[in-house]
Amino acid sequence: MTRHANPSRRGTVYVLVLVVVALSTLLAITGLTAARIERRSALATTDAGEAADLARAGLDMGLQSIAADTSWRADDPVVVSWTIDDHRGVETTATDPGDGALNDGACENVQLQAAAWSNDGAQTLSLLAYFEPDDTASDMILALQPVSYWPLRNLSGVAIDRQGVSSGVLGAGVNTVGGSGSTCWGAPVFTGASNSYILIADHDGYNLDRGSIAMWVRIDDNSSTHGLFSKAAADSSTANMLTIAVEGSRLRARLRGDSADSDLRFDNFGNRTWRHVVFTFGERGSELWVDGALCDSDSEDIGFSVRTSVQNNTQPIVLGELADGSSIGAADILSSPMRGRLREVAVFAYQLEPSQIAQLALEPPEARQLVPMPNTIARVAN
Repeated sequence: MTRHANPSRRGTVYVLVLVVVALSTLLAITGLTAARIERRSALATTDAGEAADLARAGLDMGLQSIAADTSWRADDPVVVSWTIDDHRGVETTATDPGDGALNDGACENVQLQAAAWSNDGAQTLSLLAYFEPDDTASDMILALQPVSYWPLRNLSGVAIDRQGVSSGVLGAGVNTVGGSGSTCWGAPVFTGASNSYILIADHDGYNLDRGSIAMWVRIDDNSSTHGLFSKAAADSSTANMLTIAVEGSRLRARLRGDSADSDLRFDNFGNRTWRHVVFTFGERGSELWVDGALCDSDSEDIGFSVRTSVQNNTQPIVLGELADGSSIGAADILSSPMRGRLREVAVFAYQLEPSQIAQLALEPPEARQLVPMPNTIARVAN
């Protein structure tokens, strides 16, 4: 009888060997795959991190490029690219966040957006920047010792009084970010909507029988009345009330007293142009000055403080709207919201001399340093 090898046992061993090899191979492949996934994840994390770093560098690159090129606004939009190699780079774009036109204003806000890539990673960051104003205007105003001085630059809810007398609170209709020409010297935009005002509490230092109000003004249009400055109520029998406004194309400053009414006017005020306005009252009577030139005057000598049978003007100061319909001691009824900008608003306790007014009307040098606005860096979805 011929014996044959038992194939079952040998086959079983062989199969077991194949299974072990297969499992080993599977485990090896699985381990390799896991390692690759882990490496790819690490690379992706590294790529994303590098893209974020490149995006931040792109924002800095945009700021530096603008600072180095005096004619940068000629291009709209401004695009600056930086390619490191075939896999990494960043492209930074500068635009106007207000009216979308970079070349229609010398010192408007700039929106920077840096789109960066690094292999599989991508990151886009945006930043709002403004031009740091020259301090020439502040120096001139402070040298004349105002009672209060509100530069109105780069506001964040409060209009700081540089003299520390009475800072102002911004209404919801005041935009501190965008708008055509709005941020020249960091000036806020009064949008013309409800609550387009800055409210400043009264102080004894404002109850003046001699004084001056100075400001830079830029209105958007001549189609309505724009309230600029108000320290007034509806009832003028107990105090002298002051309002300054642009009515259509006419600048008007009115100081109502118990026995006198000084009503000064200047036609063709224009719009979308910065103009310097000064209203004075005192020994020379009342005077209205525009861009350093006397435009209107009268001989009425009236002011804010006590006269015969007249109490102090206790009204708060309102910038950007008129309060001449309000109750005594309050700014509860406002009208004529401004569409435009104000900056360098100051109250003086004396009547400025013509030479001083001419000095204040000198346009300060254009600011050249583009500065990031605090807390405006944001991630943009890719």
